[in-house]
Amino acid sequence: VLAYAASNARVDDLVAISRRSLIVGNGGILIMLLLVIGLGMRRITEPIQRLTIVADRVAKGNFDPDALARLNVSGGEVGSLQAALDRMLREVHQREQRVLQLNAELAERAAEARLIFDASPEGALLVDDSGRIVQVNRRASEMFGYPPDALVGRAVEDLMPERLRGQHVAHRDAYVRAPEVRYMGRGRDLRGRRHDGSEFPIELSLAPIRHGNADHVIVGATDITARKQAEEALARSEQQLRRLIEQAPIGIAMFDRTMRYIVASRRWVRDHGLGDRDLTGLLHYDVN
Repeated sequence: VLAYAASNARVDDLVAISRRSLIVGNGGILIMLLLVIGLGMRRITEPIQRLTIVADRVAKGNFDPDALARLNVSGGEVGSLQAALDRMLREVHQREQRVLQLNAELAERAAEARLIFDASPEGALLVDDSGRIVQVNRRASEMFGYPPDALVGRAVEDLMPERLRGQHVAHRDAYVRAPEVRYMGRGRDLRGRRHDGSEFPIELSLAPIRHGNADHVIVGATDITARKQAEEALARSEQQLRRLIEQAPIGIAMFDRTMRYIVASRRWVRDHGLGDRDLTGLLHYDVN
């Protein structure tokens, strides 16, 4: 019995040792599996983390086209992801450079247009559809007696006599509804008003234009003071000549190319028996 009991005790010890060995063996295998999985996950997560960092920098505008190449991620799906992202970012970079180039070209053209606008020998104003002045060139500022850019933001009606402003608003609204190239002042007495309140004769031209996604009008302004003065001087000279001819002691008459009377002296009328008629504009052959 003692021998049997001792034998059973040895068997129990061997079973216990075997169980402990099995547990230790299984635990080692489990640890090895965890290490392998951890290393594999690290090989996946670390490149993704580095790609995420690069993407964040790009989102903040700090783009380096060679940043992805320096990550040195290769092989597998992560490497393919890097290659695709690299191609995408380089294409974005190229498009960004193209946009910057186009913006620079547009800015250069805008500067050239502004230079031409400002260098015009005639006054020019850019007016929006509400009648507010958006741009004004140097000649227009000088013409109306305002400092440079002092007219920007003012109503265009400020440049005309107060007695004409009310009716001009209605004319402006009608023009906005049916814009077209138009010349104003020829054969009419248009007046401009300077900053000091003085008035001067003016001719205007209107041209609709699309500017900044909105309808505008370019207003050309010409000070015709010198022309008016010359016309008035010529009219006075003609009047003086007419009086001299009419009062001449001899028969004198002036005709145009078609032999229509311009003026005739009283002696001429009397000598030809033409009565007291006003001969101006009549054909010579019809009155004799």
